[in-house]
Amino acid sequence: MPHPRPALSARGLAALAGLGLAVALGARPTPAQAQTDPPTPVVLATPQAAVVTAEGRLEVLIEDYPDHGHRTRHILHTRRGAVELEFRDRAPAWASGQVLRISGRRGADASVMEIDGDGSAQILSSTGSGLADAQGEQRVAVILVNFQDDTTQPITPTAAQNLVNGDIDAYYRENSSGLTWLKGQAFGWYTIPVSKANCNRTVIADEAEQAAIRAGARLGDFNRRIYVFPKTSACSWAGLATVGGNPSQIWINGVFDLRIVAHELGHNLGLLHSDGLDCDRTPLGDSCQVISYADYADLMGNTVAHLNPFQKERLGWLNGPGTPGLTTVTATGRYLIEAYAAPGLGSKALKIRAGTDPRTGKPTHYYVDYR
Repeated sequence: MPHPRPALSARGLAALAGLGLAVALGARPTPAQAQTDPPTPVVLATPQAAVVTAEGRLEVLIEDYPDHGHRTRHILHTRRGAVELEFRDRAPAWASGQVLRISGRRGADASVMEIDGDGSAQILSSTGSGLADAQGEQRVAVILVNFQDDTTQPITPTAAQNLVNGDIDAYYRENSSGLTWLKGQAFGWYTIPVSKANCNRTVIADEAEQAAIRAGARLGDFNRRIYVFPKTSACSWAGLATVGGNPSQIWINGVFDLRIVAHELGHNLGLLHSDGLDCDRTPLGDSCQVISYADYADLMGNTVAHLNPFQKERLGWLNGPGTPGLTTVTATGRYLIEAYAAPGLGSKALKIRAGTDPRTGKPTHYYVDYR
């Protein structure tokens, strides 16, 4: 995954802000090279800039780039085609599989809707979004494919399967206190009728699944699917993943290792990035700059380490039945927390009210842990 420049002048600020407030603020998409699989154009019978309403199933994708950037895409699949949603403000924390009815303005491209905020959307269903599937066994199908003009095999099926069932499984078992574990199986290699000059994620996934099914794979048994192929410059990202979704999907561009695959699986579980705040020259507040991946003590940030308390609480791995505790601070006092990554069910972090998000009206918090 990327390794951006240090953004915080003191590790204390990273512990206080990066582990809570930065994540709560969410990731700001970085402009990035457009992929070669844009949504199918939709012809809307309305003038440009007119308010339109669309209904369909949402697909949320995060493209992780090797040059420190990332891009989050929201694509609404309707009966009339696919529409890409572009937000004037921070995008809501939605997940793949949710069914929405949303209003917005038609962009210059008819396949784009400009959205003012999540207030213009109604969530009709979250069934199949995968947000409730972060605990228990995660059944992972790793489908290895190469191209008609590049038949190299950068990893053996045995090595790919062992990585999922070994180091990546161990990472998630430890992080979740045994609530989440992986069971993976590798399929392939298969040569698909696609050129390496084509970065169409949908075609790659479809061809990979068809090849695996023809070879006898029962893909319906797997709720996580990973497509691995030789590195190609046609895809500018290193990894691409759906946020949530059942089944969820991951595309790996050439490098299949613990850091990249475990990070993309975090997106599949419903997590966004763990960012940081650069507040060296300004008071702590809205004027601080959000730096992508700049939580340096978190897998969803910039290293293979335990997820921060905000992320674990979202997944039900902290402050729930059979999980380590979380102390909510409501008054000045002296509080004791255990070492964060050590075994035990004692309190692992403090959750301190920081204020209110002016956009959503929801409370924001600092999270403090001891590493």
